Amino acid sequence: MKISHKLLISFGFINLLIALSSALVYYRLNQINQSQQTLLAQALPALQRDEASQKALVATVSALRGYLILGKDPAQAARLKQEWEGAWQVITSQQFDVGLVQSLKSFKSSQEKVWAIAHTEENLPAHTLMLQEAGPLAEAALDQLQSFANEEVATPQDQLSGDRRMLLKQVGDAYNSLSNALSALRDFLISGDPEYRSKYEDYYKFHQQRVAELKQQSSLFSETERSLWQLFEEMGTPFSELVGQVISKRQAPDWDQANYLMAKEIEPMQEILYERLAKQVGETRSKVTAISGEMTQAGHSITRTLLLATGSSIVLGMLVAWLFSRRLTRDIASLVVRAGEVADGKLAANPLPVLRQDELGGLTGSINRMSAQLRNLVSELQGAVGQVNVACQDVGSTTQAIVTDLTAQDIRVKAVASAIEQMSVSTKEVAGNIANAADSAHQVQQQTRQGQNALARMTDAMQQIAAMIGQANHAMGLLEKQSEQVGQITEVIATIAEQTNLLALNAAIEAARAGDQGRGFAVVADEVRQLATRTHQSTAEISQTISAISQQTRQTVTTVSGGTQLVEQGRDAVGLVTETLNAMNQLVQALSGQLEAIATATEQQSKVAAEVAGTVEDIAALSRQSCQQSQQGEGIVARLAGDTGKLTAVIARFELE
Repeated sequence: MKISHKLLISFGFINLLIALSSALVYYRLNQINQSQQTLLAQALPALQRDEASQKALVATVSALRGYLILGKDPAQAARLKQEWEGAWQVITSQQFDVGLVQSLKSFKSSQEKVWAIAHTEENLPAHTLMLQEAGPLAEAALDQLQSFANEEVATPQDQLSGDRRMLLKQVGDAYNSLSNALSALRDFLISGDPEYRSKYEDYYKFHQQRVAELKQQSSLFSETERSLWQLFEEMGTPFSELVGQVISKRQAPDWDQANYLMAKEIEPMQEILYERLAKQVGETRSKVTAISGEMTQAGHSITRTLLLATGSSIVLGMLVAWLFSRRLTRDIASLVVRAGEVADGKLAANPLPVLRQDELGGLTGSINRMSAQLRNLVSELQGAVGQVNVACQDVGSTTQAIVTDLTAQDIRVKAVASAIEQMSVSTKEVAGNIANAADSAHQVQQQTRQGQNALARMTDAMQQIAAMIGQANHAMGLLEKQSEQVGQITEVIATIAEQTNLLALNAAIEAARAGDQGRGFAVVADEVRQLATRTHQSTAEISQTISAISQQTRQTVTTVSGGTQLVEQGRDAVGLVTETLNAMNQLVQALSGQLEAIATATEQQSKVAAEVAGTVEDIAALSRQSCQQSQQGEGIVARLAGDTGKLTAVIARFELE
């Protein structure tokens, strides 16, 4: 078997092993490709849709809660309504099973109920009843008591009978207790704390006691006071009945119907729907994880296959090389010995034994035939030397004809050399122009990189602006909270001012009872009351100012949020420009590479042209030399005859055994 066949079989087996491993790798790559297509076309989009639905579900409830807090502001209400509708558009654009679709419809219907009832009179029935009926009646009753006290103070002492100081004190106590009861009732409506209700009941019970005592002293009333007292009693009776309804409505579970719906319907439904969507997201994420695991396992399998195939190929290749080199070295040694003998002129008659059927066996036979032919050649060469002398004479005549032809060839070679030199000059000019174009491409590439660096700095600046806007937004939120705290403080100050006004009134009453001795005290009481009035007015102005600050703060927060969105849009636009510059930079790099390749090729062409021109010049010189050498041919032919004798002596070196 030939060595080529042996090598073909050995390395064919190695190639077969490589082909099998390649087929296995190709199969695994197809599996990875299919898994990747499934992941990109189905699993990941489904996961993104489910997660978007989860976020949108939470966004609907967040927008609804925001509306419950900020819905009185039309701008905030419109913004929150738009966010709520946008979140529902995201949810309704997804595909769910029939049961989940029905649950989402019910969930949306419950939210629409809250949108409809929030910030209406029906939402807080206890507050509405207090503001529209009970509160005005209590204020009117207080006005009657205040007018009663003013009438008592303004009437001269000589026109009144009985103990007027006790009467005025009882009127003041009735006024203060009713005012305190009304304040405690309002606190109860706001907080729902039973402690405020107990305070109301204590104040109102004390008020009723003073009213009963005043009723017993009705004989001391003047005509005007009787009229005022009658109006007071007409206001007090329905107020007492309405207060029971107000407390009952405030203690009901649905006293705040919008928040009641949120707690009893919307939040439980949200938890159920969120859990269902979370379960769906978990199932989709499990699919994505499974597909990723399959791709990872396939990648590990490819790695193991490549390592095994590569290692096997290397080991088998080294083994085959070692076996072949060992056998070839042993068989070639005998051939080297015979070739050395032939080189020394020993042409042995006995041939080498042929023990192989491959190329080395053929080479052994060829060396045997070469030795035999050399023996024949030497013997024939001895006879041919005699014929060389005859040929030398013929060569002399031929040499003269060659001299003539070489002269004509020298003229044509000079013309060719001139044309090639002109082509070399043109090629150098083209190479210079292409080099200039390549330099321009490099400059464009550098400018593109500078643009990319500028865009990167712009992106960093936008990120810093976004961070600063976020800090400003947080500071605005803190300012709004502090404004609310200041508003609460002003409410407390207003309450204190009202109490101070009442105390000043009581002091004025006591001063009136004291007569001339209490005039100075009455002046002080009047100053205190004026101070309380100015304090009340100041707190009202502060409340208006704080309300304006809060509104301006919210508008500023909205503006800052819009600025944040504009910064994000600008950053996205910068990203697109960066991608465009990257693509242009790649094109410029490719163009620069092509121009450099063309310039290199042109320079090589110029060098080749110069080399060709030099070669043509060399040919011309050789032609001239050939002409001269042909002229010397006759002398060489003469010397050839002498060399023939020397050749005979050389042939004698070979030993024909």
